Amino acid sequence: MLTGLIIGIIFRGFMATRWRIWAFENVRNVHELEARAIKAGLIRNQNRSWFFPEFRSSSDKAKLVELSKKFTQPDIFINDHTVANEVRVYFSKRKNYLVAGAAAGGGLAIGIAVILNNPQQYIFVTMLLIAAGLIAFTSLKKALNTTPRIIISDKGIETVNTPFYEWKDIYQEEVFTEQADRAIITYFTYASPNGYEKLAIGNDLTHSAQQIESALKLFRSRSDKAKPVTDEATLRP
Repeated sequence: MLTGLIIGIIFRGFMATRWRIWAFENVRNVHELEARAIKAGLIRNQNRSWFFPEFRSSSDKAKLVELSKKFTQPDIFINDHTVANEVRVYFSKRKNYLVAGAAAGGGLAIGIAVILNNPQQYIFVTMLLIAAGLIAFTSLKKALNTTPRIIISDKGIETVNTPFYEWKDIYQEEVFTEQADRAIITYFTYASPNGYEKLAIGNDLTHSAQQIESALKLFRSRSDKAKPVTDEATLRP
């Protein structure tokens, strides 16, 4: 096991360098690429360089020095006109109705099956039905909730926990995943003059974490007048 781990780390170190050179040679928006690659675990970040070493020859180092010039240029913003001026994220009715139905129906079916097989298991069945009922109730409550969880627009951001802030007052906005005990939780976060918002993003929303992250980048780029704006039509040959 130890030998396999060492071989894997060494192999990854060489291949990560090859991927880094190949990817940055063929991509214009290197800042966005690097951020996504770090988040996906393809390349190391500064805090974990000791665990993910990258082995580079002299020619590799020379190529990376040449490619580093790309990082002196801002990424090109391509405006997506199919996205409206505002994105509203709600609890998904369909997903939560499905969870509620599955919890209620599954709990009832298992309870009946257990009782028919062993009538003495009424305590277990009672606890099972209570747990299933709580899950169903929570999901139904979410399905009937019509308050937006997140609103991202050309003007700024608002969440269910925080008031509206303009883009000029917002910084460090991102979507990231972290380990909490045995669970992996995805968060939508940003900082404002009045504090730091950290809202959990589950699988029960109308938009996925990736869609929310894309909306963040799109609306931030729209509001950032310093970035060059290029329409998709002008990039076509």
